[in-house]
Amino acid sequence: MLIVVLDRARRHRERAGDLLVGQPAHEEAQDVDLAIGEAGGPGLARARARVTGGLERRGDGVGVELAGGRERAQLARGGFGGEGRAVGARLGERLVDVARGEQARRGLERGDADVSYDLPNKDFVELKDGGKLNIVSMPYSNGIQYLGMNVTKPPFNNPKVRQAVAYAVPYQKIMDAVLFGLAKPMFGAAGKPTEAVWPQPHMYNTDIAKAKALLTEAGYPDGFETTLSFDLGFAGVNEPLCVLVQESLAQIGIKTTINKIPGANWRTELTKKTMPLYTNVFSGWLDYPEYFFIWCYHGRNSIFNTMGYQSKEMDAFIDGAVAAGANGDKPTYDTDVKGFIDLAFTDMPRIPLYQPYVNVAMQKRVSGYEYWFHRRLDYRAMTKA
Repeated sequence: MLIVVLDRARRHRERAGDLLVGQPAHEEAQDVDLAIGEAGGPGLARARARVTGGLERRGDGVGVELAGGRERAQLARGGFGGEGRAVGARLGERLVDVARGEQARRGLERGDADVSYDLPNKDFVELKDGGKLNIVSMPYSNGIQYLGMNVTKPPFNNPKVRQAVAYAVPYQKIMDAVLFGLAKPMFGAAGKPTEAVWPQPHMYNTDIAKAKALLTEAGYPDGFETTLSFDLGFAGVNEPLCVLVQESLAQIGIKTTINKIPGANWRTELTKKTMPLYTNVFSGWLDYPEYFFIWCYHGRNSIFNTMGYQSKEMDAFIDGAVAAGANGDKPTYDTDVKGFIDLAFTDMPRIPLYQPYVNVAMQKRVSGYEYWFHRRLDYRAMTKA
């Protein structure tokens, strides 16, 4: 998303119907200052680049490409996707002096940017407390962050080992110290599932004594060694989360070596299904419990069944829910959905930690934000007073 383009030479700004955008004052080659929130990236980025092509019309908008990240944004006068002549700049191959994170927050606080997202949770909490911006937090539809375990090989092929790990996870510490409260807890339920909804919390809480007892029952009284892997592309959350898990597992004798995998390699490593212990996020674009479980738990072994989990009982529950949903048989549907959720929490091939939030910070003059399953901004409904 292109938040604002400032012409370095003349600081010419133009209000383009809704969000503040900037237009180079003339079409000759020139240096410009940019404040860009990259699609799929961590938010606002500032850079200097050379405008080599002046203004360039591309249908309803102008494509602005960042050479380093190959991200594209759309910018149109009269609103994103609206009527009117498109304005913007085509950037050359050089893109230098890019800063993120803190610079994104400063851009919002100065008023240079109207909207930003994917800032650190701590920033969103502080910005909300400051009262100068509107902060919207929405849970990922049909999504959780979890600890996954490779159930095809020892030691995690033993359900009692997996349950021991589930009791050793420092859930509340993760909520407080890593997420600053900006997530929906997926732990500490009072009992078995009573509703046919997903995501929902499991019954596990941090209980080191119970975790040690289960590990002993599983045949590992002295624990074992393993690796704990995470996607370095989301290190802001994943790294402190893994450090807390590492410290807690050490209390029951499980010694973990943290494995930081570059974001570019993460999906490849994940789909090999060889990592023994790892954290990841999965969010189903269709908001149905059976949709999530088809991808993540069914024996047809999709790429998102990263644990290699196989259970004929689980498959029967999932297939039954799909058939019952298609036939409008709500009693059978509810029974099967509660059945596969309960089985998932008993076998525990992956441990739900929390339901992440999409956090968006906006100037108070901006309105019309709508949550979408893809979790990116949709500018069509957004306006600025």
